[in-house]
Amino acid sequence: MGDDNSLESPELDEGSELDGSPEPEKPGDCCRRSRKDEDPLVRETVHLLLDAARGHKNLMNRSLEKTGVFQSQHRILMYLSDHTYESQKKIAEDMHISTAAAAVSIKKLEAGGYLTKEMDPNDNRINTIRITEKGLDVVEESLRIFPRVDQETLEGVSPEEMQVMHDVLEKVVENLRKLNS
Repeated sequence: MGDDNSLESPELDEGSELDGSPEPEKPGDCCRRSRKDEDPLVRETVHLLLDAARGHKNLMNRSLEKTGVFQSQHRILMYLSDHTYESQKKIAEDMHISTAAAAVSIKKLEAGGYLTKEMDPNDNRINTIRITEKGLDVVEESLRIFPRVDQETLEGVSPEEMQVMHDVLEKVVENLRKLNS
């Protein structure tokens, strides 16, 4: 019998699962045991959902590279294109991100000339964030990229299949909202 790191099949000896007696517990057995009781279709479906989300994000990031702005920064620019003169705190709240994450992205976008920070004339403690022309140009480019990527992602999916997927994903999102509240 080879060592634990061997890729060879272990030799069968007494106490192996194949002769009917339980195998001695090894590190990681608790995880394998819990997976035996799990519905493989559920597990595979969740994995596909996660793979699809990661794949879409990667494709979107590659497609947006030429704009010079990361996907998370695009979200802030898109938000600011519809909400002029917002505070950093309000941006974070509305986008459901931490104020620290908003601060980092806003600082990078400001350094790149995509937005400006100005002191609020009514409250010197608050900076208002405003998108620049350069930022608006990125938003316009993004508005051409997003639908193309989404269309390519769903290529070959019929309208009926898309409706079923939409309905199922709404249920999944609602379940997650309940579980996370």
